[in-house]
Amino acid sequence: MFEKKNLAIILLWLVCLAPSLPAAAQRIVDGKNGANGLETSSSEEPPANAVRPDAAPREASKTAADTGGNNKMAATPRYALKRGDREIVLEIGSSPFNPSNFAGPKEYDVYGRDLHLASLRFGRVFGVRGPVAYEYLFGVTPLAVFTKNEVRNPAYRSAQETPGVAPTVRQTTWGVGVQPLNFRFIFRHRHRYKPFAEVGAGIMLTSRSMPVPRGTAFNLTGDFGGGVQFFTSESRAVSIGYKYFHLSNGNIGGKINNPGYNANVFYVSYSFFHRKK
Repeated sequence: MFEKKNLAIILLWLVCLAPSLPAAAQRIVDGKNGANGLETSSSEEPPANAVRPDAAPREASKTAADTGGNNKMAATPRYALKRGDREIVLEIGSSPFNPSNFAGPKEYDVYGRDLHLASLRFGRVFGVRGPVAYEYLFGVTPLAVFTKNEVRNPAYRSAQETPGVAPTVRQTTWGVGVQPLNFRFIFRHRHRYKPFAEVGAGIMLTSRSMPVPRGTAFNLTGDFGGGVQFFTSESRAVSIGYKYFHLSNGNIGGKINNPGYNANVFYVSYSFFHRKK
């Protein structure tokens, strides 16, 4: 009786367990195949064209380096001038010592005059050939100061009437001018430092006769010289230079009334450039 009862219990347990046997067997088989797959993949060599995991950071760093180099090249300032580039120049100059030459009547004291200038220029590069750029500039001088200029003495009558009075006195003379003809030749125009030579001509109107009482208030001007221009950025530059300045009236009142005034002018200027794209 006991054996029959135990046999019945075993058969009932097998009947309950039977539905889960196939799933358990499948899990065992899958686990074995997974283990074999891992062993196979670890033993096989990667394909020749496969990307190694440790190569990815190197490729990324190389790409970043190349990009950084390109950005550096792209950020390099452009100092070369192009045709069509425009320039605005603020310039101040001074002749700190006596003119090197003074032509004209010798009865006047020709020494001691000093010249100070403040000018505004508008330039445009109209040509580039090889290392040389050519620029035209239109200049305006709103302020010209001639210190110690020799003018007529209003207290003087004549040697007989006023024997103790000098015929001339030294006074400051003011002037304004225009220079419609200015040409600059810029060498090594692709570099940051650009030496240049220039020549110019214009007219000037002064508050008194220049440079002696026998002269006129209306005079012609001319200059030539050179200097160096240094670019602080693509659109800003500082220049220092020298020019030999000449003033005379072109024989308007006769040659005897046309003394020439010459001065050594040293100047500094600041330029604003508008670049042509």
